[in-house]
Amino acid sequence: MREDRGEPYVYYHIPKCGGTSIGENAKLNLGRRQVLSVYKRYLPLNLKAFEGYTHQTHIKLIKSHIPFGSVPAISAFRSFTILRDPEARIASLMQDVSTRPSHYLHDSLGGCDFSIKRFIENAPVYEIDNVLVRYLIGEKGFTKPEVDNADLQKAIHVLHEGLTWFGLQEDFENTLKILASELGFQFITKRRKNASSRKLKFSEDLRRGIESCIKFDSRLYEIATKLYAKRMEENPPAELSCMDNRLILAAAKIRSFCS
Repeated sequence: MREDRGEPYVYYHIPKCGGTSIGENAKLNLGRRQVLSVYKRYLPLNLKAFEGYTHQTHIKLIKSHIPFGSVPAISAFRSFTILRDPEARIASLMQDVSTRPSHYLHDSLGGCDFSIKRFIENAPVYEIDNVLVRYLIGEKGFTKPEVDNADLQKAIHVLHEGLTWFGLQEDFENTLKILASELGFQFITKRRKNASSRKLKFSEDLRRGIESCIKFDSRLYEIATKLYAKRMEENPPAELSCMDNRLILAAAKIRSFCS
Protein backbone atom coordinates (compact mmCIF):
# COMPACT_ATOMS: atom_id res chain seq x y z
CA MET A 1 0.00 0.00 0.00
CA ARG A 2 1.11 3.51 -0.84
CA GLU A 3 2.43 5.90 1.79
CA ASP A 4 0.85 9.23 2.71
CA ARG A 5 1.23 11.86 0.00
CA GLY A 6 -0.54 14.89 1.42
CA GLU A 7 -4.03 16.19 1.96
CA PRO A 8 -6.87 15.61 1.33
CA TYR A 9 -7.91 11.99 1.07
CA VAL A 10 -9.69 10.79 -2.07
CA TYR A 11 -12.32 8.10 -1.69
CA TYR A 12 -12.77 6.20 -4.96
CA HIS A 13 -16.32 5.15 -4.28
CA ILE A 14 -17.33 1.88 -5.94
CA PRO A 15 -21.16 1.75 -6.07
CA LYS A 16 -22.88 -0.38 -3.43
CA CYS A 17 -19.79 -0.69 -1.26
CA GLY A 18 -20.71 1.29 1.84
CA GLY A 19 -20.14 4.77 0.47
CA THR A 20 -23.18 6.40 2.06
CA SER A 21 -22.03 5.37 5.53
CA ILE A 22 -18.50 6.58 4.77
CA GLY A 23 -19.89 9.96 3.76
CA GLU A 24 -22.10 10.28 6.82
CA ASN A 25 -19.27 9.40 9.20
CA ALA A 26 -16.99 11.90 7.48
CA LYS A 27 -19.53 14.72 7.64
CA LEU A 28 -20.35 14.02 11.28
CA ASN A 29 -16.68 14.10 12.26
CA LEU A 30 -15.25 16.71 9.92
CA GLY A 31 -18.25 18.89 9.14
CA ARG A 32 -19.94 19.12 5.75
CA ARG A 33 -17.73 21.98 4.59
CA GLN A 34 -14.65 19.74 4.70
CA VAL A 35 -16.18 16.91 2.62
CA LEU A 36 -16.46 17.38 -1.14
CA SER A 37 -18.98 14.95 -2.66
CA VAL A 38 -19.26 14.81 -6.45
CA TYR A 39 -22.10 12.61 -7.68
CA LYS A 40 -23.75 13.10 -11.05
CA ARG A 41 -26.77 11.13 -12.20
CA TYR A 42 -24.78 9.75 -15.16
CA LEU A 43 -21.57 8.36 -13.68
CA PRO A 44 -19.09 9.37 -16.46
CA LEU A 45 -20.11 12.99 -15.88
CA ASN A 46 -18.32 12.80 -12.53
CA LEU A 47 -15.07 12.94 -14.46
CA LYS A 48 -16.11 16.08 -16.31
CA ALA A 49 -17.14 17.67 -13.02
CA PHE A 50 -13.49 17.70 -11.96
CA GLU A 51 -12.24 19.51 -15.07
CA GLY A 52 -10.46 22.65 -13.95
CA TYR A 53 -10.54 21.51 -10.32
CA THR A 54 -8.37 23.55 -7.98
CA HIS A 55 -7.83 22.19 -4.51
CA GLN A 56 -9.25 24.18 -1.61
CA THR A 57 -7.24 23.73 1.57
CA HIS A 58 -10.27 23.30 3.84
CA ILE A 59 -11.32 20.12 2.01
CA LYS A 60 -10.23 16.99 3.90
CA LEU A 61 -12.09 14.31 1.94
CA ILE A 62 -13.10 14.07 -1.73
CA LYS A 63 -15.54 11.31 -2.60
CA SER A 64 -17.02 10.36 -5.94
CA HIS A 65 -17.88 7.50 -8.29
CA ILE A 66 -14.65 7.86 -10.28
CA PRO A 67 -11.97 5.28 -11.11
CA PHE A 68 -8.60 5.38 -9.38
CA GLY A 69 -6.19 7.86 -10.96
CA SER A 70 -8.72 9.12 -13.51
CA VAL A 71 -8.55 12.77 -12.40
CA PRO A 72 -4.98 14.15 -12.69
CA ALA A 73 -5.69 17.10 -10.41
CA ILE A 74 -6.34 14.81 -7.43
CA SER A 75 -4.40 11.68 -8.34
CA ALA A 76 -1.40 12.61 -6.17
CA PHE A 77 -3.46 12.74 -2.98
CA ARG A 78 -3.75 9.89 -0.51
CA SER A 79 -6.58 7.59 -1.47
CA PHE A 80 -8.67 4.60 -0.48
CA THR A 81 -11.56 2.50 -1.65
CA ILE A 82 -13.82 -0.19 -0.23
CA LEU A 83 -14.33 -3.55 -1.91
CA ARG A 84 -17.25 -5.92 -1.53
CA ASP A 85 -18.01 -9.54 -2.35
CA PRO A 86 -18.83 -9.24 -6.08
CA GLU A 87 -22.01 -11.31 -6.04
CA ALA A 88 -23.34 -9.47 -2.99
CA ARG A 89 -22.55 -6.13 -4.66
CA ILE A 90 -24.51 -7.01 -7.80
CA ALA A 91 -27.42 -8.32 -5.73
CA SER A 92 -27.48 -5.07 -3.74
CA LEU A 93 -27.36 -3.00 -6.93
CA MET A 94 -30.23 -4.91 -8.50
CA GLN A 95 -32.27 -4.56 -5.31
CA ASP A 96 -31.66 -0.82 -5.34
CA VAL A 97 -32.49 -0.35 -9.03
CA SER A 98 -35.64 -2.45 -8.81
CA THR A 99 -37.10 -0.73 -5.73
CA ARG A 100 -35.74 2.84 -5.51
CA PRO A 101 -37.41 5.26 -7.96
CA SER A 102 -34.65 7.85 -7.51
CA HIS A 103 -31.97 5.51 -8.87
CA TYR A 104 -31.01 6.68 -12.36
CA LEU A 105 -31.53 3.19 -13.81
CA HIS A 106 -34.92 2.62 -12.19
CA ASP A 107 -37.01 4.09 -15.01
CA SER A 108 -35.32 2.03 -17.72
CA LEU A 109 -34.48 -1.19 -15.90
CA GLY A 110 -36.32 -1.18 -12.57
CA GLY A 111 -39.88 -1.09 -11.34
CA CYS A 112 -42.50 -3.79 -10.98
CA ASP A 113 -41.41 -5.55 -14.18
CA PHE A 114 -37.76 -5.77 -13.10
CA SER A 115 -35.92 -8.69 -14.68
CA ILE A 116 -32.51 -9.86 -13.51
CA LYS A 117 -31.76 -11.24 -16.95
CA ARG A 118 -32.71 -7.96 -18.65
CA PHE A 119 -30.67 -5.99 -16.13
CA ILE A 120 -27.54 -8.07 -16.76
CA GLU A 121 -27.95 -7.65 -20.50
CA ASN A 122 -28.64 -3.89 -20.50
CA ALA A 123 -26.97 -2.24 -17.49
CA PRO A 124 -23.89 -0.07 -18.25
CA VAL A 125 -20.61 -1.98 -18.05
CA TYR A 126 -19.35 0.31 -15.27
CA GLU A 127 -22.28 -0.81 -13.11
CA ILE A 128 -22.43 -4.54 -13.81
CA ASP A 129 -19.25 -5.91 -15.44
CA ASN A 130 -16.28 -6.63 -13.13
CA VAL A 131 -16.79 -3.26 -11.48
CA LEU A 132 -14.17 -3.67 -8.74
CA VAL A 133 -11.47 -4.09 -11.37
CA ARG A 134 -12.89 -1.29 -13.52
CA TYR A 135 -12.63 1.21 -10.66
CA LEU A 136 -8.94 0.42 -10.17
CA ILE A 137 -7.67 0.69 -13.77
CA GLY A 138 -8.20 4.36 -14.50
CA GLU A 139 -10.56 6.25 -16.77
CA LYS A 140 -10.82 3.39 -19.27
CA GLY A 141 -12.69 1.48 -16.58
CA PHE A 142 -15.80 3.43 -17.53
CA THR A 143 -15.48 2.81 -21.25
CA LYS A 144 -13.65 -0.44 -21.97
CA PRO A 145 -16.08 -3.02 -23.43
CA GLU A 146 -14.50 -6.01 -21.67
CA VAL A 147 -12.11 -6.48 -18.77
CA ASP A 148 -9.18 -8.84 -19.30
CA ASN A 149 -6.38 -10.42 -17.29
CA ALA A 150 -4.06 -7.45 -17.87
CA ASP A 151 -6.66 -5.23 -16.22
CA LEU A 152 -6.84 -7.62 -13.28
CA GLN A 153 -3.07 -7.46 -12.86
CA LYS A 154 -3.17 -3.67 -12.94
CA ALA A 155 -5.93 -3.65 -10.31
CA ILE A 156 -3.88 -5.95 -8.08
CA HIS A 157 -0.92 -3.59 -8.47
CA VAL A 158 -3.10 -0.65 -7.41
CA LEU A 159 -4.10 -2.53 -4.25
CA HIS A 160 -0.41 -3.04 -3.45
CA GLU A 161 1.13 0.21 -4.60
CA GLY A 162 -1.50 2.74 -5.69
CA LEU A 163 -4.02 3.17 -2.90
CA THR A 164 -2.93 4.30 0.54
CA TRP A 165 -5.23 1.64 1.95
CA PHE A 166 -8.47 -0.19 1.23
CA GLY A 167 -11.27 -1.67 3.31
CA LEU A 168 -13.89 -4.39 2.98
CA GLN A 169 -17.64 -4.03 3.22
CA GLU A 170 -17.74 -7.44 4.91
CA ASP A 171 -15.63 -6.05 7.77
CA PHE A 172 -17.19 -2.63 7.78
CA GLU A 173 -16.72 -1.66 11.41
CA ASN A 174 -12.96 -2.22 11.24
CA THR A 175 -12.88 -0.45 7.88
CA LEU A 176 -14.48 2.56 9.55
CA LYS A 177 -11.89 2.38 12.32
CA ILE A 178 -9.09 2.52 9.74
CA LEU A 179 -10.76 5.53 8.12
CA ALA A 180 -11.13 7.15 11.53
CA SER A 181 -7.44 6.67 12.26
CA GLU A 182 -6.39 8.09 8.89
CA LEU A 183 -8.66 11.15 9.03
CA GLY A 184 -8.64 11.81 12.77
CA PHE A 185 -12.28 10.95 13.51
CA GLN A 186 -13.37 11.09 17.13
CA PHE A 187 -16.07 8.44 16.73
CA ILE A 188 -17.79 6.16 14.24
CA THR A 189 -21.41 5.14 13.85
CA LYS A 190 -22.93 1.75 13.18
CA ARG A 191 -25.74 3.21 11.11
CA ARG A 192 -25.83 1.55 7.69
CA LYS A 193 -27.81 3.63 5.22
CA ASN A 194 -29.10 2.13 1.96
CA ALA A 195 -29.06 -1.33 3.56
CA SER A 196 -32.21 -3.13 2.51
CA SER A 197 -33.76 -5.73 4.78
CA ARG A 198 -34.97 -7.63 1.71
CA LYS A 199 -32.08 -9.36 -0.02
CA LEU A 200 -32.34 -10.37 -3.63
CA LYS A 201 -31.54 -14.06 -4.12
CA PHE A 202 -30.00 -15.61 -7.22
CA SER A 203 -31.14 -18.94 -8.58
CA GLU A 204 -28.37 -21.30 -9.64
CA ASP A 205 -29.14 -20.56 -13.29
CA LEU A 206 -28.87 -16.82 -12.73
CA ARG A 207 -25.76 -17.27 -10.63
CA ARG A 208 -24.16 -19.00 -13.58
CA GLY A 209 -25.44 -16.17 -15.75
CA ILE A 210 -23.46 -13.55 -13.81
CA GLU A 211 -20.22 -15.54 -13.73
CA SER A 212 -18.73 -13.52 -16.58
CA CYS A 213 -19.77 -10.28 -14.83
CA ILE A 214 -17.73 -11.11 -11.73
CA LYS A 215 -15.01 -13.42 -13.10
CA PHE A 216 -12.13 -10.98 -12.60
CA ASP A 217 -13.75 -9.24 -9.63
CA SER A 218 -13.90 -12.55 -7.77
CA ARG A 219 -10.20 -13.15 -8.29
CA LEU A 220 -9.38 -9.59 -7.24
CA TYR A 221 -11.58 -9.88 -4.15
CA GLU A 222 -9.92 -13.13 -3.10
CA ILE A 223 -6.51 -11.46 -3.24
CA ALA A 224 -7.84 -8.36 -1.49
CA THR A 225 -9.24 -10.34 1.44
CA LYS A 226 -5.84 -11.94 2.02
CA LEU A 227 -4.04 -8.59 1.89
CA TYR A 228 -6.63 -7.06 4.20
CA ALA A 229 -6.36 -9.94 6.71
CA LYS A 230 -2.58 -9.55 6.76
CA ARG A 231 -2.89 -5.83 7.46
CA MET A 232 -5.41 -6.43 10.25
CA GLU A 233 -3.07 -8.97 11.83
CA GLU A 234 0.01 -6.77 11.57
CA ASN A 235 -1.59 -3.38 12.26
CA PRO A 236 -5.09 -3.64 13.76
CA PRO A 237 -7.01 -0.34 14.01
CA ALA A 238 -7.35 1.37 17.35
CA GLU A 239 -10.59 1.04 19.27
CA LEU A 240 -12.88 4.02 18.93
CA SER A 241 -16.10 5.28 20.45
CA CYS A 242 -19.10 4.01 18.51
CA MET A 243 -22.12 6.29 18.62
CA ASP A 244 -25.61 4.91 18.83
CA ASN A 245 -28.47 6.39 16.83
CA ARG A 246 -29.61 8.65 19.65
CA LEU A 247 -26.39 10.65 19.49
CA ILE A 248 -26.09 10.95 15.73
CA LEU A 249 -28.52 13.84 15.34
CA ALA A 250 -26.91 15.78 18.18
CA ALA A 251 -23.46 15.33 16.64
CA ALA A 252 -24.73 16.41 13.24
CA LYS A 253 -26.16 19.62 14.71
CA ILE A 254 -22.89 20.37 16.51
CA ARG A 255 -20.81 19.80 13.37
CA SER A 256 -23.19 21.84 11.26
CA PHE A 257 -22.90 24.73 13.70
CA CYS A 258 -19.10 24.55 13.84
CA SER A 259 -18.44 24.09 10.11
